[in-house]
Amino acid sequence: MFSNIGWSGVLLIVVAALFVFGPKKLPELGRSVGHFLREFRTALSQGQADGEPAAARTHGPGEETQAPPRRASAQATDASEREASERPPTQMHTP
Repeated sequence: MFSNIGWSGVLLIVVAALFVFGPKKLPELGRSVGHFLREFRTALSQGQADGEPAAARTHGPGEETQAPPRRASAQATDASEREASERPPTQMHTP
């Protein structure tokens, strides 16, 4: 995505960041971005060290990853009925 950004593009981004954040906040912003990139690379390398790429962990087209909607709907209905039966009846007050 960013592979064809040249030096002029990088310079434009730095000048825009300097204009938006100011000279006092820019070093702090740079440190934060550097810290984020280091953490991202570490997490990425740990994921690759597990031996299985993330794309291989997805389920095939015939495998279900969650309960069918009918089951989930029935469970929600059962839970709401159970909650309603546990609540004490309310009294209607007329003004």
